[in-house]
Amino acid sequence: MSTSLSLPAAPPPAAPIIEFSAAPNTIERGEPVKLRWIVRGATAAFIDQGIGGVAAQQGSRRLFPMRTTSYKLIARGPAGSASASVVVNVLVPATSDQSPVGALAERMAGEVRDVYFDLGKSEIREDSRATLAEDANALTRILRDFPGVEILVEGHCDESGSSEYNLELGYGRAESVKRLLENLGVPGRRLKAVSRGEASPQCMEATEACRAKNRRVHFVARPGPG
Repeated sequence: MSTSLSLPAAPPPAAPIIEFSAAPNTIERGEPVKLRWIVRGATAAFIDQGIGGVAAQQGSRRLFPMRTTSYKLIARGPAGSASASVVVNVLVPATSDQSPVGALAERMAGEVRDVYFDLGKSEIREDSRATLAEDANALTRILRDFPGVEILVEGHCDESGSSEYNLELGYGRAESVKRLLENLGVPGRRLKAVSRGEASPQCMEATEACRAKNRRVHFVARPGPG
């Protein structure tokens, strides 16, 4: 009498496992957020909100949401699909007019100057370094005399390129200036880099000279946190 042995059935493949996060998960409009994900058991992955297909194993994406946004990552594999979501809270100032008033306004207008950038560039031009050295001295004095304020380092662009591109470029300009100011002794904890993209032009004429005026970093004083 012979006995046949049957092997145990292989377990079915597991559905994809997703780790999905946003850092930071609360930002001010004009600041970036980075989405990060790790996916196991998937052959394809997608993120909504117009992002589309992403690396199916792991990856990251830097974004500039303009309002509180929920992002969903959907992963698909041999055993089906799974999803995970994160919410990024975007803080919007109560008023668009962040201009300082009184003595602070006079100091900012009289002592701090904008710096300008070449088309599509975030590197600080050589002719801007002397201006930024003077700005660093002025901002150090202003922050000393007004201990309750912080300085927004706003990166601006002309209308060339997409909104997403200009937000990224504006932030690169703001970060370049912020780093140099810190190296020149301005306290970094009281500087905040933000991007305004092409949303706040200072010149509206359809000329290259006008567009060049919009490729800039501008400084705004406002009440600091706490």
